[in-house]
Amino acid sequence: MGINPVALYQAVLSDVSEYLPFGPVGLGDIPPDASYKQFASSYLVSNYLKKLEVQNTVDADRKAAEKFLAANKNCKDWCLQFEFESDRLLFCQMVKELDEFFPLKATSSLIVTMIYSK
Repeated sequence: MGINPVALYQAVLSDVSEYLPFGPVGLGDIPPDASYKQFASSYLVSNYLKKLEVQNTVDADRKAAEKFLAANKNCKDWCLQFEFESDRLLFCQMVKELDEFFPLKATSSLIVTMIYSK
């Protein structure tokens, strides 16, 4: 992590310290008459550093890479197809309106190439 977790913890603690008259305590040590702001602040402070614990992410990284590669392949094989002629006309009209609003000639020619490539 590129940001100092101690500095982040101190920033969170300073933000919620007005709701912690008994200081940062564990969830089991919160008094029964604590307000919801006191409870939420204690919960945030006590659980903040759990997000920063290093865990074994080999399996999750592998699954994410597989999912990314599958989505990338689906994007490569995707082709714009219209079921009806009215869909193509509507799409072309939308492209024309967008082109008039955002005059980017390269984008327009790319979209027109996509439409008529099939």
